[in-house]
Amino acid sequence: MRRDQPLEKIRVATICQQALINKSTFYRYYTDVYDLSDQLQQEALDEASTDFKNLKKMFTSIDDFIEALSQLRIKNPEIGILFRGQEDRLIAMAQERIEKLYLTKDMEERSKISIAFIVGGIVYAYKGIFDGSYSEEEFRKVASQTVKFFATLIRE
Repeated sequence: MRRDQPLEKIRVATICQQALINKSTFYRYYTDVYDLSDQLQQEALDEASTDFKNLKKMFTSIDDFIEALSQLRIKNPEIGILFRGQEDRLIAMAQERIEKLYLTKDMEERSKISIAFIVGGIVYAYKGIFDGSYSEEEFRKVASQTVKFFATLIRE
């Protein structure tokens, strides 16, 4: 349904009719359409996050990190559908999850700021690939150069 219409236009009755369930069954698990959407978004990001758990080498291999982002988009095309019209929410949620992988309590403040800046920038810029603003090839080049530059600053 999200592929064809915005979330605001989707009704519980329509979902129940298509899923062949009663409204009481729906309301046992979800408070409304927005709750269903939130849970589906969380599940999609949880599944996608497993691809990054073993990829904690962003600052030694940005190209691997960007490849993982690309594979994420290919393996999980439903993410674009689930977040249609809510791209800023996707960016915020993805950034939060990725930062949890890279930021540690014992890091210096300067490193934390740099990592948050890089991750936020990459995740936000990656949105341009989804909406067709620029090519994945050019994104890869620019992101790789930028992160390598920042990684040098962080290590200093």
